[in-house]
Amino acid sequence: MRERGLLLDSLDALATLGVRREVADRGWDRPWPACPPQARGLGRWPGSADGGFPEQLPLRLPAVLENQVRAACWYTSAGAIEALEVWRRRYPQVIPRRRWAPSGLESALETYDRLAARVTTTGEIWRAGIERGMAAAARRDAVGAGGRPR
Repeated sequence: MRERGLLLDSLDALATLGVRREVADRGWDRPWPACPPQARGLGRWPGSADGGFPEQLPLRLPAVLENQVRAACWYTSAGAIEALEVWRRRYPQVIPRRRWAPSGLESALETYDRLAARVTTTGEIWRAGIERGMAAAARRDAVGAGGRPR
């Protein structure tokens, strides 16, 4: 029942359902090549929002789903990640997270923003999955057992 999304008795089950729906809606529910080592390294990918979030939710997702999401994020973002790495080498003095650039290089921040917007991180997918799972659970609670409104 958990695998089919019929039993949402834990955060992991709720997130798994939501992540699967997010992956399907993005057209990512297909095989992907294995991720390169840099996709699994510690730290944030180029283009990731700096600062993070104040709270964390530990999730245990099926390994196949986690690998699928990581690969899909990496390969759909690869062009932008590559361009951001070139950008960083070209503009080492620009600090995107502080929104600072030396005089005459302000337009480099706009370029960075355009490239960063094309990067999809795994964190975005996990958060979207949790939101989708919570919405599914809320709809079920409003309907009640047997599909009858409460």
